[in-house]
Amino acid sequence: MDPCKNHACDIQICLKANDYREERCKKFMDYMLDCCEKWIDQPHISESCKGFKHAVIQRINSKKVAL
Repeated sequence: MDPCKNHACDIQICLKANDYREERCKKFMDYMLDCCEKWIDQPHISESCKGFKHAVIQRINSKKVAL
């Protein structure tokens, strides 16, 4: 079972409800990125995270710079 699938579904529901304005669904995007960050080293676990790989890597790198 894909551990991040529910977050992906929540994003789609939010986008549809908000005329596809991403800025209105930021918290759902953040939840998805949090989940995908946990599974980045095991990509076979979460199919939902495939489209978020670049964003997750950027997020991880920005955290390293902030330290």
